[in-house]
Amino acid sequence: MQTSDLTQYLAIFRKRLWMILLLFAVTMTVILVQALTAKPIYSAAVRLQIIPMESEQVALYSQSSGASTTDLTAYLFIQEVRGGTTAWRTIGQLGLKTDAEQLIGQLTATQDKDFVTVVAQAESPQDAADIVTTQVDNALTAFRADRARPAVVTGEFIVQQLTESEQTLAAARTELQRFKLSHSLDSLEREIVSYQDIIRNLRRDKEGAILTAVQLAARVRGLGDEATQADALAAAAKPESEAQTAATRRGNDLRGAIASLAGDLSGQQALQAEYDHAIARWETDLTSLIGLNEEYTRLGNAVTQAQNTRDFLFNKALEARLKQQQATSIGYLKLVEPARRPDQPLPRRTLQIALVGGFLSLVAGTVLALIFEFIASLTGANRTRSRQA
Repeated sequence: MQTSDLTQYLAIFRKRLWMILLLFAVTMTVILVQALTAKPIYSAAVRLQIIPMESEQVALYSQSSGASTTDLTAYLFIQEVRGGTTAWRTIGQLGLKTDAEQLIGQLTATQDKDFVTVVAQAESPQDAADIVTTQVDNALTAFRADRARPAVVTGEFIVQQLTESEQTLAAARTELQRFKLSHSLDSLEREIVSYQDIIRNLRRDKEGAILTAVQLAARVRGLGDEATQADALAAAAKPESEAQTAATRRGNDLRGAIASLAGDLSGQQALQAEYDHAIARWETDLTSLIGLNEEYTRLGNAVTQAQNTRDFLFNKALEARLKQQQATSIGYLKLVEPARRPDQPLPRRTLQIALVGGFLSLVAGTVLALIFEFIASLTGANRTRSRQA
């Protein structure tokens, strides 16, 4: 049975051999003509290294995630290289007579670890070098602009907030200055300490006056006792005697001294009253100052908070500006091997194409021969049934 089937297939192939050979001949002719008429193709490549960088995000309230991954950077850059907008920009710059889709078809971009290689093919060696160089430059510009956009947008927002915070800070400072001028003080803390020092000194001086008054009172009492003794001696002495005269003179001198000391004592007592009055006045003023402490603290805290907010936003605005400049100037990728004008065209693969094309044409011819034979068999069977009917 198998031998019979094989014999039938061989018979079919012999019968339809012209079809198989014709398809093979046509295929090989087309491949040969195309190989002879095809223009030479030149290839130029650009090699870039991926530079790990910090995230372009500017974190306002928490630390942002780490640096961009190498694979993500390579993927996004390759998308820019194969982007239609980038291709049209290259076409316009070079004045190419093609469209974006055809230009993208001439480009290949691959990643190898930390490197990205972009290859362009063209019929002219200069065109190949110009296309790959211009396309990579445009892709880098677009890629860097895209990566810098978060820092740009965030920076604009931060600058707006910084302007408002500076206005708030100026208003808080003005209000605090107005409060100080209205109460004739520079620093409430220093004023309170100064008042406390004055009251402390007055109380110390008052204590000194009290001690002096006590000493004077004791002296007055002592002199009074001596004057009494002198009077007693004068009364006991013989009238108009020297002893009486001396005792009388001494008693008068002692009473004069007592009168002088009594004046000093009255002065010290009056000074104590003045100290009490001054202490009461300064304590009243101190109480008034302490009463201002809550409002002063509120105004001072408002200035401090506004200053801290302003400083925070200023630092973030500086960070956003630096990250924007970093993204647009360094840009995550560095050109390490620029395009070189190729000297030789790409080797043609005519033999490989001919072998594959010839094999496929033989397979297709064999299949067609079987199909045509099957159709012919069906047609003959239908005709036979028609005659018999």
